[in-house]
Amino acid sequence: MIGRTAIIFAALLLLLSCKSDASPMGASKSTAPGTSAASGTGTGTGTDTPSGTGTGTGTGTTWAMPAVVGAERPTRVYAPRALREGRAGTRRYPLVLMLHGYGASGAGVARGLGYAALVERAPLLLLAPDGRFNRVRRRFWRADPLCCDFFDGGKGDDDARYLRSLLERVIATYPVDRRRIYAVGHSNGGNMAYRLACFASDLLAAVVSFAGSTHRAGCAPRRGALSVLQIHGDADPVVPYTPKRVGRPLGRVAALPGAVGALSMWGDLLGCKGTLGEPSTLALHITARSVASCAPRVDATLWTVRGGDHTARRLPRFAERTWRWLLAHPKP
Repeated sequence: MIGRTAIIFAALLLLLSCKSDASPMGASKSTAPGTSAASGTGTGTGTDTPSGTGTGTGTGTTWAMPAVVGAERPTRVYAPRALREGRAGTRRYPLVLMLHGYGASGAGVARGLGYAALVERAPLLLLAPDGRFNRVRRRFWRADPLCCDFFDGGKGDDDARYLRSLLERVIATYPVDRRRIYAVGHSNGGNMAYRLACFASDLLAAVVSFAGSTHRAGCAPRRGALSVLQIHGDADPVVPYTPKRVGRPLGRVAALPGAVGALSMWGDLLGCKGTLGEPSTLALHITARSVASCAPRVDATLWTVRGGDHTARRLPRFAERTWRWLLAHPKP
């Protein structure tokens, strides 16, 4: 039974992740670079191309601004036009690390969830790297024992060191607002965002995990160092909203904590003393619950999407909604 469940799980995960890569909000693959599939009204221009190698100055610092960072696994840097053209002055920009789901890509999730368009409109700096390939040529992040190295058993280092090195390189070469460095991940990328919060709580101000899960093993963030937002559809067939044992390829089984369990775990990791509060209505189909008694400027919140699956179809304006939340949570 578990073997059959594992096959179904892997197929469903790949199908839904590939959909999120192209257009998780139902947008066409022909969505133009720099437009937001989340809102359909994005006006950013040129954000789907590398920023270009250039130099800039501000407050006595000269910025190298390489178009690509990451020596062994390079990734592009999406930068606002004003910065690319040397018109930013002394302004410093928030930095967002966007992490794709299993079988997807960085560029696909950046466009599909709308963050590529926010590069100009926010404005912000964006990194959207690609995970490594597994033996069946699907990209993934080696985030934790549960996800998503399905075929090699999670052997070797996770990807946290690599992702931290990308952040550090951009911080060193671009005018980054050090109080506003964020990670946003979908599915496997949501697990990876949480893992990075364990490993880089000194850098990150907040993380958003959408349809992801978490694992406590080896996780020791600085208490009171950052905020977390878990977003989850209560009808998610891939990463269940409620605690559940699910089959994985090669006969493996994973015990997932569910959305409430994941958020409660992070409330404890961040030093919050209370329990998860009662839900309040945030928007149509969306309710919000937060862990009580956290340190000042620290937040652990769950957004539940009623009827939501493993995509953002019932979460319109994903980028705009989550960006407002992130901006409200600078580094404590």
